[in-house]
Amino acid sequence: MEPKANHFLETERISKLMARYAVPCIISLLVAALYNIVDQIFIANADYLGSYGNAANTVVFPLTVVALALAVLIGDGCCAFVSLCLGAGEKEKAHKSVGNAILLCLIISFLVTGIYLLFQDPILTLFGGQVNEETFSYSKEYFVYIFPPFHQSAKSRDLCAAFCTSQGASAGQRRACGSLQKLEKAAF
Repeated sequence: MEPKANHFLETERISKLMARYAVPCIISLLVAALYNIVDQIFIANADYLGSYGNAANTVVFPLTVVALALAVLIGDGCCAFVSLCLGAGEKEKAHKSVGNAILLCLIISFLVTGIYLLFQDPILTLFGGQVNEETFSYSKEYFVYIFPPFHQSAKSRDLCAAFCTSQGASAGQRRACGSLQKLEKAAF
């Protein structure tokens, strides 16, 4: 019988595990928030955008948060299920759930992207894009450029991170994607 690589999850104190996994997560959320603040500063200082650019970014940003929320919903839900399956020794069930989550994520990605692009004007109006013509114009342009690529990459990034974490992979292992490659081979 081979030794488990993530045996420490069974034996380590909860407080130590929380520090090991929660602190990097909190730091990444703070960096993401800082990124948005710096983004707004650069947009405001652009002579050709100014406050209209900030307004457009403020209108479109919640839509990217919705995309991220869907990725986290699927990724964390599957993560919990994978952890339960691996703990129960049901590797095949865990591998199938990863494949199903990836497929579900792709389907939802295309559906949400299609809905966003088909109903772009009403959605931007709902989020405050009709304040004035300049804001609406910049919002539409920013929306088309940022949303579809962001949506797809956010989904895949957050799914991969959740799957690797559910296996008990360390930060270094997740960065190297060694665990992800094993999951991909097993799922497909």
